[in-house]
Amino acid sequence: ESTTHMRQACAVPLYSFWDFSLGHGIVGGKLIRATTQGRLAGQLALDVLQGHNPDEIPVIDAGTNEFMFDYNELKRFGLSMKALPKGSLIINRPPPFYALSKGQLWGGFGLMTVLSGLLLMTLWGRRKAEKALSASEAQIKLLLNTAAEGIYGLDLQGNCTFCNQAALKLLGYGKEEELFGRNMHSLTHHTRPDGSPYPSSECRICQAFNKNEGFHFEDEIFWRADGDSFSAEYWAYPLRKEKIVIGAVVSFLDITERKKSEQRIKEANRELDAFVYTVSHDLRVPLTAMIGFADLLKMEHSQGMNEEALEMLAVIEKQGRRMELLIEDLLALARIGTLDAPEQPIVTDEIVSGVLLALADQLASSGVRVQMNILPDVRVPETLLSQLFQNLIVNAIRYAGAKGNPIDVGGERKGQVVRFYVRDHGPGIPVEEREHIFEVFFRGKGGKKVTGTGVGLATVKKIASLYGGGAWVEETPGGGCTFWVEVNDASSPEASPTGP
Repeated sequence: ESTTHMRQACAVPLYSFWDFSLGHGIVGGKLIRATTQGRLAGQLALDVLQGHNPDEIPVIDAGTNEFMFDYNELKRFGLSMKALPKGSLIINRPPPFYALSKGQLWGGFGLMTVLSGLLLMTLWGRRKAEKALSASEAQIKLLLNTAAEGIYGLDLQGNCTFCNQAALKLLGYGKEEELFGRNMHSLTHHTRPDGSPYPSSECRICQAFNKNEGFHFEDEIFWRADGDSFSAEYWAYPLRKEKIVIGAVVSFLDITERKKSEQRIKEANRELDAFVYTVSHDLRVPLTAMIGFADLLKMEHSQGMNEEALEMLAVIEKQGRRMELLIEDLLALARIGTLDAPEQPIVTDEIVSGVLLALADQLASSGVRVQMNILPDVRVPETLLSQLFQNLIVNAIRYAGAKGNPIDVGGERKGQVVRFYVRDHGPGIPVEEREHIFEVFFRGKGGKKVTGTGVGLATVKKIASLYGGGAWVEETPGGGCTFWVEVNDASSPEASPTGP
């Protein structure tokens, strides 16, 4: 309104800086145009929303103001349009094409304000998300680099997507960039331990994402950057994103020293077995002669001996028999571990029945009754299974059968885990002796009055350990002992232990 009043009272042209005065009495000028600035601000907002980095978008410092004039005012004062700056915008020129109302003006300002607010909120949210993402990535990288195992990731082509410091060190590389994007099979897994080529189509690591399964192996080698190799234990698992496999994660260890130690242990065990057999043979020969001569003296010269001499002769024979039994137990202990697991489960009922038949005389003389309960079948060699039950039942007869107390034999299965028990109702074992009862040659207080060598229960535990389990003793409710033996009924003796 003020512009209109001034135009009516003024006989000379009026000029201004703002485009909202155009059309209300001013001739024009280089005007600040709200719609232009709104459009430019809107375009900036769109650029940010479409992912452009705000720090890379240049500041607009020109072209926001335009030369604009009113045709009616130019005509009123006889001003030639040819004298206007090139590119000037002219309104009210017949036919008119441009008019800026107050509503449009405030709408433009409102739009610019909203877009500016959205732009600020977007920038703030993006900065916050970038900081959170950066912190999360730093935490993950810290965890990866503090792990002792080498860890790296693969995409579906087998190329490295990430790795930790342990992986670089174990594989002989200095920087992550030396592995990123490179095919890990061709770098570290290209050749088998025997020197033959290892095709990627047969690679167990690649199968992790090709077959969508996890794998664990410790019988292969990895190759270093310098061309040397090392024995590796590794785990390979598929990497999924929203249930879709996008690659694999591999963690590995250098187990070269472990393999050397295992080889040394195997060699030591072979030497120990040879030693046991040799010593047993060398001991058996003089022992047989000693027992034989003792029997001969007893048979042919007992009438000429006094009571003291006969007692000494009985001691010689008794100790000779004890030594013979000890040699047999040591040989049985040494033989454990030399038999392969059977392909089909062994019928445990038949094994125990055979053991009871062999012990019939001993059971009859002691007046002990054996009750057989459920006995699950198991993949343990017959000879070892028989040895296991024979040792446990004989132990129960010796230590708990003096009064004719019954002996219960049974078992249970939970998945691959099979447990057997031999339960007696004798005097029991003191708590302080239970953790030592399976040690070789250990005999508790009650064992000093009973014939035995202290090897039988050690043999039982060794058999159980060989097949992924263990042995322990519990108190029988009401008195006595329950000996438990647990084995892992997998297809291989290398199954992990599951006992307490």
